Amino acid sequence: MTEGVRQQAVVAGGVLAEKRRRQALDWMWTLIEDGLKARFRADPAVVAALPALAAEVEVGRAAPTAAANALLQLFRGA
Repeated sequence: MTEGVRQQAVVAGGVLAEKRRRQALDWMWTLIEDGLKARFRADPAVVAALPALAAEVEVGRAAPTAAANALLQLFRGA
């Protein structure tokens, strides 16, 4: 089977269209995650609290989950 014939079969079977749909959704979620991470890291409350919380996690005085939850609450304005 030549490459052209194989490509036609893939396209005709909807495989390529399905792959493109999945890629588009994956790209959307990647953009959302990247945007959220950038906003999170730029948030003034997070910027202020992050060094101390990271240090507490690093030395074992705070659990990573507790520090993450605290930072997320600050980010959400809670």
